[in-house]
Amino acid sequence: MGSSGRHFLAPGRPTQRARGHLAPKVFLRKALDFQARKVTSRFRLPYGKRIYARRWLAEPKLDVNRMSFPVNHGRLRGRGFRIIQLSDIHVGNYVGDEQLCWLAHRLRALEPDLLFMTGDFVNRSYREAIPAQKGFHALASIAPTYGVLGNHDFWHGPEELAHLLTKAGIRMLRNEHVVIDVNDNPLVLAGVDDWKTEHDDLGKAVQGMPTDRKYVKILLSHCPDLLHPASEHGFDLVLAGHTHGAQVKVPIVSSAVNKFMHGEFERGWMRSKNTALYINRGLGVVLIPLRLHSDAEVTVLELVPGTPPA
Repeated sequence: MGSSGRHFLAPGRPTQRARGHLAPKVFLRKALDFQARKVTSRFRLPYGKRIYARRWLAEPKLDVNRMSFPVNHGRLRGRGFRIIQLSDIHVGNYVGDEQLCWLAHRLRALEPDLLFMTGDFVNRSYREAIPAQKGFHALASIAPTYGVLGNHDFWHGPEELAHLLTKAGIRMLRNEHVVIDVNDNPLVLAGVDDWKTEHDDLGKAVQGMPTDRKYVKILLSHCPDLLHPASEHGFDLVLAGHTHGAQVKVPIVSSAVNKFMHGEFERGWMRSKNTALYINRGLGVVLIPLRLHSDAEVTVLELVPGTPPA
C-alpha cells in the first residue's frame, strides 16, 4: 500500500451554510443534485468494478495516509490513540463486498483504537448495502467503529441503511454524541447527519456535551462545511469527506468545478480558530471508475500529546 505522512495544518477561512445567497447558483446546485440522484447515480460502466478494484482500489495506488495530530494542554496520556478514517465508499457501483473484505484484512494489521466512517456508504440506495453486509461487518470488527450518513445515504432509505450498518457493528451517530474512554483518554465523539441534504443538527449533537477541557472533542460530519460552527463549540478536530478530493483532478477545470460545488473545501487540512478539519479523499467513486491525481485514501491519524501548529 502506498503511504504518506505529514502533520501540517493549513489555515482555512471559516464558512457557514449560506441559504438564500446567490440564488441562481443554489438553484443550479440543487438541479445537479436532483439529476445525480435520478440519473447519473444509475450509470455503471461494464466491468467497472473489476477495473476500479484492480487499478485504483488496490496496492500500490491506495494511499494509506499516516499523519499525527498533536493535542495540547496535557490532555492525552501515554501514546494517545490511533484512528482510521474511511469515507465515501459508495458501495453499489464500483465497490462491493469483496473489496471491503480485502480492505478489512489489510487494515487490521494497522491496529487502530477506533475506526470512523464519514458517510456515503452507498451510491444511491440502502439496498446496495445488503450484499455488502459481510464487508461492513469485517471492517467494524477491526476496532470500535462509528459512522455518520452522507448525502447519497439519504437518497433512498436512510433509516433502513442506518439499521443495516448498525447490524454490521457500526455505531451510527445521528445528531448526537457519546463519551468514551480510549487508552485512559476521555473522548467526546459527536456525529451529525448530512449537511448537504439539510439533515444535520449540530445543536442537538452537542446538547449536554461535557465542557471540561480534559476531554478531546471530535466531530464526524460527511460534509466539511461544519468547520466554522464546530469551532464555536470547542471541537479539537472535525473529520469529513464528500469532495472525493476532486476525484479527477485536471488543472484549472477541476478547481473551478470543485469551487462551484464545494466552495473552499477540497482535501486535506484546514483550520478555524482552535479547530482543525481533515477532508478525506474517499475510497469509492461516482459516475466513472477513474481517479486522476486524487488517489483513494485511508487516513491513519495518530493523536499524540503536544501542541498543534498555529
